[in-house]
Amino acid sequence: MIDWLWPWAFAALPLPWLLRRLTPRLTRQQPALVVPAMEDFSAVTAADHKQRGQSLWRLIALSLAWALLLAALARPQFTGDPVNLPTTGRDLMLAVDISGSMATEDMDVGGEYAFRLRGEKHAWNPTSVRNLQHAVRGNNTQDYKAFAASINEQDKNLLTLRGLFKFNY
Repeated sequence: MIDWLWPWAFAALPLPWLLRRLTPRLTRQQPALVVPAMEDFSAVTAADHKQRGQSLWRLIALSLAWALLLAALARPQFTGDPVNLPTTGRDLMLAVDISGSMATEDMDVGGEYAFRLRGEKHAWNPTSVRNLQHAVRGNNTQDYKAFAASINEQDKNLLTLRGLFKFNY
C-alpha cells in the first residue's frame, strides 16, 4: 500500500489552470520585427499551423509532468508488512569469505596511492595532512599555522601554478 507523507501537495494540482485563467493574457501591440517581403518566410507560417495541432500533445505532456512532480513532492512511501532482517552476522561473514573480496589487491597496505620518500612531490604530503587533521580535530591554531605555512611555501618547490609566477604585492 502506498501512503503519501505530504498529501497536501496535491492541492497544488489545479495551480497552472488557475494561473492561466486568472492572469491576463499578453496582447501584442505590433510585431517586433517588420519584414517587407513576408512571402520569403512562408515556411515559418506553415510551422505555426503545425504547432497548433501539437498544442494538445504539449498540454498533455506538461500536465503529466506537473502531476508527476507533485506526486514526487508528496513523498510516496510503501507501507506494507515489515520485513524481518537476520540479526546474526555469521551468514554475512560467510558470504564475504566466499565472495573472494578479501583477495583483491586493493586491501593491501599501501595501495595505489602511497607516499614515497624519493617519489614525486605532492602538495598534500603526510605532514600537511597530519597538521590539518590535528588542527581541525583539536581546534589547535599552531597545527593550522603549520599546515598553512607548509601549503603556502610549496611555491618554492614549484608544486603549484602560483609557484611559477612572481607577484609584486
